[in-house]
Amino acid sequence: MKSEHRKFEGKSSTAIVFLHGYGANMDDLAGLYDYLDPQQNCHWYFPNGPVKIPFAGMWEGRAWFPIDMQELEAAMQEGRHRRFSDKAPLEFLRSLSVMEEEIKELQKKFQKVIVGGFSQGAMMATHLASRLPVDALVILSGTLLDQANLEQNYHTRPVPFFQSHGDQDQLLGLSEAKELYSVLEKKGFQGLWAPFRGGHEIPPQILKALTAFLRPYTSP
Repeated sequence: MKSEHRKFEGKSSTAIVFLHGYGANMDDLAGLYDYLDPQQNCHWYFPNGPVKIPFAGMWEGRAWFPIDMQELEAAMQEGRHRRFSDKAPLEFLRSLSVMEEEIKELQKKFQKVIVGGFSQGAMMATHLASRLPVDALVILSGTLLDQANLEQNYHTRPVPFFQSHGDQDQLLGLSEAKELYSVLEKKGFQGLWAPFRGGHEIPPQILKALTAFLRPYTSP
């Protein structure tokens, strides 16, 4: 993988790529690898998003594409969720193209490649799994983005996927997440739907369920 990333070497021929959410960075999800893969069999990659998001002080977050913060704040104040199904940000398409090439390189090196992510990273991972015959997909608090292209891209290999979402998520709505699940099932993907009581997060019970989902890939 050529982009800036955090990497953990494993012993098997399986690689897992996890993409962070908006404003985080490659270290945000990296701490999960030894929990999800306790025997450290897989090779784990946590890439940095290319878009720099400055915060107060010295902190600089990353993203896969910018978001309209005023629109976000307005939606939250009005008690509604933004819809992304009709959006295809230029930066998203650029990031997707770069990550697609990097996943292809990993597929030349490893027998199995799994992609996943949280929030904005989950949107990226979903489209990567639609474009490429990966071995599994993990969607943590994602949503339906650029539906037209997602439905158009299709390969004949069915992809098992794990999708979790909080029923009190104020950033990305549960109903839109369910729409995403339905779109993927119609494409022939085989999903495990894991809703939970909570917000925009990855709670312990989801980590436990995700560990079980990944076990066929992380076991020797």
